[in-house]
Amino acid sequence: MPFYASLSEQERKHLAIDSVGYSRWAPWRRHVRRDGWHTNQFMYTLVGEGVGDVEGESLTAALDTVWLMPKTKRHNYRGAPGCTLWEYRWIEFDGDLVPGILSMLNLTDTYAIPNCSDALPLIDEVVAILDTGGHGALPEAATLFVHALSVVARCARPLQQRRPPLQRLDQAAKRYLHDHMHRPVTLSMVAAAVRVSPQHVSRVFKKRNGMSPMAYLRRIRVDQAKSLLAKGRLNISEVGRLVGYPVLPHFSRMFKRETGLSPRAYVRQL
Repeated sequence: MPFYASLSEQERKHLAIDSVGYSRWAPWRRHVRRDGWHTNQFMYTLVGEGVGDVEGESLTAALDTVWLMPKTKRHNYRGAPGCTLWEYRWIEFDGDLVPGILSMLNLTDTYAIPNCSDALPLIDEVVAILDTGGHGALPEAATLFVHALSVVARCARPLQQRRPPLQRLDQAAKRYLHDHMHRPVTLSMVAAAVRVSPQHVSRVFKKRNGMSPMAYLRRIRVDQAKSLLAKGRLNISEVGRLVGYPVLPHFSRMFKRETGLSPRAYVRQL
């Protein structure tokens, strides 16, 4: 049976469990889409497979996979196409200490962790304690749940080691943009070059630089175009081609959007 707690403000100052339960998804179950939720979600797949995403980052939940759905982020999920049954255990948790605990365990921005079978006995124990002890067992259940999260963190380490460090990812994306500014470039091409999803490279790049990869590309193209125009050796069409805009009107629109001047007006100003 599901367990739902009515947490006090004092309990929410720590880490507390809001609810636990079990879900069984047949093919007809609806697709859950949320712009956020009132608690964080821990979902452990027992049977079948689910698919979803967090802020556009695609997730797959096969057997023994844990999903961590942050309450502040847009997410959605459903049973995987062709899967006749998806079953998972869920625990909703909240509290002021949650961000710090997830950061300490290196689980911030880690949403899908496969091969977490070592955590299942602890999850079952959390459920059993709340089933028998009710609200009074919340402190003990929360302690066990943190232990379960630490086991999940251990399972996540090989996955995190395969993910490039953020600084290296940022530098690789910038290097690709500089090297290819003279050619048509899309976000998918940048992502493929640095071997992560488009959503992930966009999120990391914007966090570190305050702009998207494509906005950064426009900026370096404009800087290069300004330099070439100032030298006066090439006409405007030739400059546009050298910075990735073979069609002159496209180059003129981009240049004016970034600088407030058309290329011709910029040359006259010089």
